[in-house]
Amino acid sequence: MKRGINLEEAQSLNRALVIRLLRTLRVCSRAEIAKRSGLKQSTITNIIGDFIRWGLVAERGIINGRKGRRSIGISLNTDLFKVVAVRLTRKHFSVGLFDLWGTGKIVRQEPLEVLDGSRRAVKRIVDAVTELVASRKHRILGIGVAIPGPFFRAEGKIALMTEFPGWEKISLEKELRSAFRIPVFLEHDANAAALAEWWLGAHGRESGTMVYVAAGQGVGAGIVIDGHLYRGTLGTAGEIGHMSIEFDGPRCECGNNGCLEHYCSTIALQREVKRSLVDFRSSSLQRDHTLAAIFKAAHAGDDLAVREVRRAGSFLGFGLVNVISLLNPDVIMIGDDMARGGTLLLEAVQQTVRSHTLPCIHQSVQIELSAFQTDPVLVGVVTLVIENVLQTPSSLRELAGSENGQALPGEPHSKPSRGIRS
Repeated sequence: MKRGINLEEAQSLNRALVIRLLRTLRVCSRAEIAKRSGLKQSTITNIIGDFIRWGLVAERGIINGRKGRRSIGISLNTDLFKVVAVRLTRKHFSVGLFDLWGTGKIVRQEPLEVLDGSRRAVKRIVDAVTELVASRKHRILGIGVAIPGPFFRAEGKIALMTEFPGWEKISLEKELRSAFRIPVFLEHDANAAALAEWWLGAHGRESGTMVYVAAGQGVGAGIVIDGHLYRGTLGTAGEIGHMSIEFDGPRCECGNNGCLEHYCSTIALQREVKRSLVDFRSSSLQRDHTLAAIFKAAHAGDDLAVREVRRAGSFLGFGLVNVISLLNPDVIMIGDDMARGGTLLLEAVQQTVRSHTLPCIHQSVQIELSAFQTDPVLVGVVTLVIENVLQTPSSLRELAGSENGQALPGEPHSKPSRGIRS
């Protein structure tokens, strides 16, 4: 049986939609928000009135609207509120302080060592967040954390982080909530990037099915259908990195054989380059090469680097053939570190997809590289925090009037692409 939506839920969903539109349009009129959202003018007037009282939105003077009509411009107040964003990967973590437009004011990346253990990594993350929160006079809406999967949403835990054991015993959400009196929200890294790509990417979508592939140290996918993230029962949907593309391939820590991430992750790319160096003595790469060096060499025409980047792209293409057969998406966006392979990688992906799908199917899906300049994973968790804090307007009122930037916790929630009339 379907559950109805009460007035408070409708208000929360509409507030989240208005925030998305304000982030997209930057400066606009109330009438433009009403037109884009499908909401009544009176509903928009009430929502914007609340946002102005809470300090989320400010009026920016007179602007020219449609047909030359002059209106009062409104935009997000990026001076007052900030969001702390954290991204955890197998080999490093990133932390940043972002404004409501998703612009990073302070972003830094620190390496992680497996031998130091997951507990030590948590302490370093907490210390880095403490430094950001304590050193700023801004009011912090919340902390958004992007983590690799598989991720059990209900428990706030990573089920498995290949090549970095120990995280399955830690609830990062509980650790951060006990350290700070600030709302904390966790999301799978690919889901966070998909959220950013859908709402704030170069193409700005309103309907359809998009798959964002985060191909980095692991491989995951964020699935967005008509503006909704599809997470699955436990929150582990999109774990394409543990999709088998070779039934008798190498054994994975997840228990499967021939998992996709063993063939087209950055870890796999570096491993294969190192293994093949003995046969490519003319290569400019050294045994202690970096990932950046591989991509630089590939773009310069180094035979070994070109071969391995294309090879990784071909394997990624095999994974995407399965994704296309399962989801029939309109668009697949490839992002994260492997996207630095550029056209070399993309052409290999497209060629594999073209060779292993029916013409009418591969012609219907658009495969592109993400054009985000800032890490979309971090931008995505900023969006997550903003939308979840809007679920509890009482905490926003408290935050707007407080001196210490404290707020109440909230819970993750999916949002519709158009407003709900109230």
